[in-house]
Formats: sequence, C-alpha cells, structure tokens
Amino acid sequence: MKNVELGTKSGSYALSAPATPESPKMTHPQLHIECDEECLKGLKDLPSAGTMTVEYCVVRKSVRNEHEGRKTGCLDIDIMKIVSAKADEDDDDGSEALDKLAKDVYDK
Repeated sequence: MKNVELGTKSGSYALSAPATPESPKMTHPQLHIECDEECLKGLKDLPSAGTMTVEYCVVRKSVRNEHEGRKTGCLDIDIMKIVSAKADEDDDDGSEALDKLAKDVYDK
C-alpha cells in the first residue's frame, strides 16, 4: 500500500468551518488511546513526533456521496499494538524505550 496523507483542508467540506488566518490549513484525524496503567507506563516514553508502526483492525468503514460528486468517508480502527516508534530527527525523546517495552510485553 502506498503512503496515504491524512488530512482535510480547512473549509473543504460543507459542514466544516471556513478557513481563517488563525485556523490551521490542514485538519488531521486524531488517535485516542485509552488503556490501563501498565500500558500508560510504556506510552510515557513515546516521542512527541515521529513515525509509528502499529498492528490494527478496521472495525467500520463508511463512504458517503456528497453533492457535486464529491465523496467523504470515515474509518474506525482499533489499534491492537504499537510495534515500534521512531522519533523525528530533531525530536529524539525515547523511541528506543518504547520499542524495548513493546518487545518485552508482546514477546512473552
């Protein structure tokens, strides 16, 4: 699969707010992780920005036909496991610790 850039230009859909000088040019989907205390210990070393490899399961897909032939859609994805995380070049704050935790937890 090719890389897919996720994001929507501000004001590109009828229901979104119009772009203003104060608003970001792109809106990106968010990943919300809710987990137990053991999981939180591992996530404390997650780099603030970087590249992450995960195992996931798509639990719901939806595609809607909009006016003027445009389509919109959404996915609900369960993140099963963080396999690895690597900090951006200028943001090295603990990706190795997260990789070690993932290996320790999931190799048991």
